[in-house]
Formats: sequence, C-alpha cells, structure tokens
Amino acid sequence: MSKLNLGPVKAFNVMKTCFGGSEDVGASKVEYKNYKRYSMVFVPLTGIDNHHCNVTFGAALLASETADTYTWLLRVFLKAVGSQPKFVVTDQDPAMKKAISAVFVDTRHRLCMWHVIHKLSLKVGVRLCNSTNFKERICGVVWTDILAPEEFELEWEMVIVEFNLEDNDWLSDIFALRESWIPAYYRMEPMSGLMRTTSRSECENHFFGQVCNSKATLVEFMTHYETAIEAQRHTHRKNDHESRYKRPQLKSSYKVLEGQAVDIYTKSIFCDVQAELIGVVHFINQRYEDQPDGFVKFNVNDFQQLCTSLFEFFRQTFYAWRYRDIVFGVFQFGLLCRHIFYVLRLMDIREFPKQYILNRWRKEASPNYSEFSISREYMTELDPDVHSMMRDVIYSTEYTLNRLSGNKEELSLYKDHVQSYMKKVQDMHILAPPASSRDRFA
Repeated sequence: MSKLNLGPVKAFNVMKTCFGGSEDVGASKVEYKNYKRYSMVFVPLTGIDNHHCNVTFGAALLASETADTYTWLLRVFLKAVGSQPKFVVTDQDPAMKKAISAVFVDTRHRLCMWHVIHKLSLKVGVRLCNSTNFKERICGVVWTDILAPEEFELEWEMVIVEFNLEDNDWLSDIFALRESWIPAYYRMEPMSGLMRTTSRSECENHFFGQVCNSKATLVEFMTHYETAIEAQRHTHRKNDHESRYKRPQLKSSYKVLEGQAVDIYTKSIFCDVQAELIGVVHFINQRYEDQPDGFVKFNVNDFQQLCTSLFEFFRQTFYAWRYRDIVFGVFQFGLLCRHIFYVLRLMDIREFPKQYILNRWRKEASPNYSEFSISREYMTELDPDVHSMMRDVIYSTEYTLNRLSGNKEELSLYKDHVQSYMKKVQDMHILAPPASSRDRFA
C-alpha cells in the first residue's frame, strides 16, 4: 500500500467519497494532516460472537475524546448496524456516558467493575486497605452473584458501618450508582458473560496493538487494521468449521441430552454444557416436595453447594427458578447448570428444554461463510438493505443445503434451479465487485 503514496489529503478525499460527504467523515482535512502529530484516538467497538470470542463490530479514529465526537461515532454506528445494543460496558468516562445516553436511549449502560474497585485504595486510604480486611470484605460483597439487591444493600451498609466510612463521599457516590455496576441488579438479564468489566476491550486493544503502532500513517494503519480484522475473521471461520463438521467426544453419563447439545451449540459453548453434565455425578442426595399450583420443589445437594430449584411441568413446558445463587436455573452465559440437568434426569426428560437455548450460542447464529467466495469486505460498503438481503440469501442457502443433504433427488432439483439462475446472471453481464482490498484502494 505504501507504493500508492496515499497522503493525508488524498486519504481525506477517499473517505469523503466513500461516506458521501465531508460531514460524514468525522474529521476535517486539517485533522487528517495532523494525524501523526496528534496521535488520533483509536476506538474499536467490541462484542462477543457465538463462540464466546471477541468480534469487532466497527472502529473509528477520533480527533478528540469529547461528548460530541463520541456522539458522532455512536450515531454512525447505529446507522450502519440498524439497532441499538442491549448493553454497553465502559469505564466512568463522562463524555462517553453523555454520548451513550443521547444516542443509545434503549441501551443499558453498565460501568466496568474493575475500574471502580481499582480506585478503592486511593479513595479510602492505602493504610485501611493494607492493615485491615476491608478490601476483602467489600470485594466479597461487590463481586458475588449470590446476593439479591436488598441483601447487597444490607451487606454494604454493614461493611461501611464496621469500618466507620459513613462520611466517605466517594463510597456514597459509587453506592448511588450501584444499579450501573453491581451484579445484584443484573440477575434477571442475560448478559452473555460480558457485563462485569471492560477486559474484553483491553484484550481487543492488545490484539490491535500487535499489528500497529501510534506512529503509523493513516494508510499504514488501515492496512494493518484490515490484516487484524482478516485474522479475526479467519479465527471465526475456523471455529465455525470445527463446530459444524467435527463432533466432540461424549463424556458424560447423560448421553441423550449431551448428544442433543452437540447438535445445538458451537464447540466452545458445548464444552461448557458438557462440563455441567459431567458434574451431575457429584450429587449425593436429593428430595422433592409437591407444592401448590403444580409446582414441585427440588432440593439437590452436591459436595460443593446446596441448590434449591422450582420446576413446573405442564403440557411439555418446563419453567425453572433458582434461589439466590443462579437465576432461572442457569449458570453462566445463559446455559443450564448441573443441578437442573440432574433434575431433568430424575424426571426422565429426554429432550433439551428449547426455551433455555439462547440463539446466540447456536451453530446457526452466524451464516456459514466458509463455503462461499463472496467478498465480505465489499459487503460492508453496500447499501444496508442489499447487505441484509445478501446475508439472508447466504443463510437460506446454507439451511437448504444442510436439510437436503439427505435427499439426493431434491438436492439435484435445487442444484438445477440455482445453476439455471446462475446462467441467467451470466447472460446479464453483471460485473462482480473488486476481489481484493488492493484493487478497492486503487
């Protein structure tokens, strides 16, 4: 790419052409010229894919970290994606907080727990943290998933009174923000293993830091960025391939549900489910009692903890609740826990409860791109409606091929139909998009 000799002014003109105008670029021509001098801020937007790995939704280079620049970024992101995220995790940056509340009005904004607790020694004093068990006590109240909101508030007050910290303004302030960072207030919401800290963003920063540095030119940065994104996509395609075409060994004594879990979940998520199924063997006793309104109360003991669950079984529909430690009978990431599997086994349930299968962890959560040669880089530049239709076609094609693989006659008819339309497209002489990033840059 260095051979193209694309300087900051030309780069600005390219971006202006791609985005449809200067107002949509997010920086002025002068700021592009001063890119190396001011070390623009790189902001990746990170989420989790169906393999529980990081995925980059998008990224931006900002000239400053103000509420206005973050607002512009989030509006462009929202325009590109088409929907608001359910949760966003950030540190306590006030500019980011203002932008999120202005643009993502339906999104719940959670603060990173690590960034809050990291300030503890500074705000209450190093001597108190080092000479007493205060830090251990406060972390035991903050980090646990066991406590309900009322229990958390009671435990917090007990710690504050015990160490005479009622007059500490910082502790009062973060307690007032408790619904934004304490796990007790998120017990009813599936957060996919994401919503405690910004550690995934830190991991993402390290990932991009391996292929780029702050002294790179804009063009050099773009080539490094595309290299990193392609490496991320390669990892996702590899995980997809292994999940779809390699069958893990069954290890639990509950082969029925374990075999169904293999067909449902991606490889990494299945390993978590399998670990819970294997853990069923640790249970030593159980009892159950009939309750009013068709409920049955199960008390299941294992070597490590007491689990109390409620089940209602009516017209082949299962509902489960857990007291205190695990809400809705699930452990992490919205997956069933070993205690629930044990009760399913007791009741001779041989079908995986469909209402507890989160689509985000399924193999089919993302289309199977591995069998197609469509330029994914080019797809991101298309009209959003065209992009959406292409994704639907890819998913429909994969779904159809998977279902017809056992029916040779129907598969042959489908093949003839597709090839006839392919010939029609060839006769129309429609040009394909540029195949490589180099051609698109040129």
